[in-house]
Amino acid sequence: MAELSYRHVSDKAGLVAMITKLVATLQEDPGAVENTTLEAFLEAAGAWLTDIDDAYLEELGIVPEASNWKFLALFTQAGSSYE
Repeated sequence: MAELSYRHVSDKAGLVAMITKLVATLQEDPGAVENTTLEAFLEAAGAWLTDIDDAYLEELGIVPEASNWKFLALFTQAGSSYE
């Protein structure tokens, strides 16, 4: 199975493809993913956000603006209720 990586995402379609790939990986080979439940995933994502700093993101070439954080919050909220 190909590697899941944010490096391949440059637009909405790329993110959708990555999410689709993650779902397929969870279904086909759950051992390939560390956090296999929604609770574990959200806890790990929150911990990662807490631990990263702006210097690390800048080193990766990612400098989120306020609107990016708001969109990420909306994305997370929508995922909990969208059918």
